[in-house]
Amino acid sequence: MHRFLFFIVSVFFITAFSSSAEARDPCPKIYQPVCALTTDGTTKTFGNFCEAKHATIISQGQCPTKPKPAAACPKNYAPICGLSPVGNEKTYSNMCELRNQEGDAIYKGACTTKATSTQCPRNFAPVCGSKARVQKTYSNDCYRKKAGANFVSQGACR
Repeated sequence: MHRFLFFIVSVFFITAFSSSAEARDPCPKIYQPVCALTTDGTTKTFGNFCEAKHATIISQGQCPTKPKPAAACPKNYAPICGLSPVGNEKTYSNMCELRNQEGDAIYKGACTTKATSTQCPRNFAPVCGSKARVQKTYSNDCYRKKAGANFVSQGACR
């Protein structure tokens, strides 16, 4: 009788605690970020639609970061061609305006229509970017943005 009881208890524990990872987490391990509103009213970036199933989807992609309070900038015009946070070239009136809008400087002066990726700084500060579900290491964040790739991580892709 003790063996039978031991067998029943063992089967119960094995069944209860060794269910597969997929049974506990049926979401695919594919990173396609979505921004969603959680039940506590905050926004959060989830890895994919499935992971956000208990939240309200706001948009595809990562949630925007909270803007920093803008510094008061001087009114001088010292144009800087930079990349906006979404990767578009934009002429900023001065370096302060560029920083306030979280742009990345490409070169001094107004942007021209002949801008090329060679106008990115040549410093080596690798970042991992993703475009069309393919990850690639860019020599710096300017080249990643020029390529229209989403930010994945600092450093080389793994």
